[in-house]
Amino acid sequence: MRLIAIFLFQYPLGWFFFYCIRGTFLRHTFNIVVGFAIQFYCYREAVIHVWLLTGVAYLLMNVLPRNIQAKCVMVWVLAHLSVTHIYRMWTNFGGFDMEISTFNMLQVCKLSAMAFCYQDGQGKDLTPRQEKQAIKKLPNLFELASYTYYT
Repeated sequence: MRLIAIFLFQYPLGWFFFYCIRGTFLRHTFNIVVGFAIQFYCYREAVIHVWLLTGVAYLLMNVLPRNIQAKCVMVWVLAHLSVTHIYRMWTNFGGFDMEISTFNMLQVCKLSAMAFCYQDGQGKDLTPRQEKQAIKKLPNLFELASYTYYT
């Protein structure tokens, strides 16, 4: 039932966002507030996994050198996702409950792509497509939270 309610809620929310929310700060704030509210409605206290997954990945991107951080982020996000999947199989194999690993699968794609684009931001021997998608400067926590909760 929750999935249907969220699905029906997304369309008017998307139109509102497109036509009414202007400015970078307002758009980031809207993404964080609404995205977190939807996520908390669906997953309750399991949203801590999103914070853990994103926080550690961001820390790795900040602390490690650019030439190795993308691989380390990829290992981290895949390991965390694997643990949540194994836990799900252990506790509810074959069940149809909605749980946090569904959102974490999207986060793995987002965070690993961001890490590799940040690595490409060094600007060494890039294809035109890589140059276009390269991230020169790591986003701040506010922008990262908006990116995390954007649905």
